[in-house]
Amino acid sequence: MDGLVRDVTDRIREAGVCGGTLRVQGHGTRRFLCPSKAPMLSIQDYRGVVAYEPEELFITVRAGTPLLELEDILDSKGQYLAFEPLRFGLGGTVGGMIAAGLAGPRRMRSGPIRDYILGIRILDGLGRELRFGGTVIKNVAGYDVSRLFGGSWGRLGLILDVTLKVLPKPRTSLTLTVDIEQERALHWLKRARSQPWPLDASLFQGDTVGTLALRLEAGPEAVKEATSAISKELPVSILAPDEAEVLWRSLSTHRHSGLQSDEEQAVPLWRFSLPPSTKPLAMTGESLIEWHGGLRWWRGLGDLEALEALAHDRGGWVMPFDAHFASHDPLKQETDQNKVYRRLEDGVLKVLDPMAVFSSC
Repeated sequence: MDGLVRDVTDRIREAGVCGGTLRVQGHGTRRFLCPSKAPMLSIQDYRGVVAYEPEELFITVRAGTPLLELEDILDSKGQYLAFEPLRFGLGGTVGGMIAAGLAGPRRMRSGPIRDYILGIRILDGLGRELRFGGTVIKNVAGYDVSRLFGGSWGRLGLILDVTLKVLPKPRTSLTLTVDIEQERALHWLKRARSQPWPLDASLFQGDTVGTLALRLEAGPEAVKEATSAISKELPVSILAPDEAEVLWRSLSTHRHSGLQSDEEQAVPLWRFSLPPSTKPLAMTGESLIEWHGGLRWWRGLGDLEALEALAHDRGGWVMPFDAHFASHDPLKQETDQNKVYRRLEDGVLKVLDPMAVFSSC
């Protein structure tokens, strides 16, 4: 492993001297979202667990470690990544997961990936090995630079290893479904967010009318009480455990039928990030709505500027989320929160990569 790090360090320093750029890649499963023609710097062979303390709820793992391998290790101890990372199929590495910063169905309850980054070790644009953070949540006196790497798309440096907070898996998981109008589903989800129910994921699939799925995860009694309360408001049915597993896994692995690429017709898939309370969008055709209304997927032919205006007017943003339409830069999401975040990141970038060695989108 030390030899691999030395080789990578030499390439980074050489690129800095020659004015070149490099792109960091693991399995390349997310490359279509952030394409670059710069020479590749592969880290997929830099893999393995550095430290794992189940009792202390943290694990330190090398960036090239397959995400599936990490999840298997945690599962053997009854633990998991609470943010339910979004991946494409069963591929992907831990470094790619951090760089993309994309969370799956559980995002609204558990928060973003960066909230689970406790520490990180990197090679910066000058070839220096740097460490940020540690193994506990409150580990710095100032701004926690390590969390900036969540969603940075590789432009801040090459991730060598990362320390993540892990949590015990819920003892009980139950999925409820109900046929319902989209507007009523969104209104109900708005109210449900204020209730003490262990509602950790939701999915509406349909047009003006469709099916709402609700995943409850907690201890048996909490799930039972929530199910009873929800049943008094909605005529829900309980989805079989194996069907529920297939449903939520299809979302976290991006294999749901509503998310599959349409290569023959070249119809783009659009990803809307909106305030959860946003009313139904005036879109023709079926939509998938996750995150209790905060994440909406729609496949259709639309003008990018018009769709951006539609999203911005509602306090959100939209991007084409498809290999055929990957020219959109995910780093240019113009929400107020992202503007502040990018200003912080730009300041760090001047220190970590002054020669702009690491290529972004």
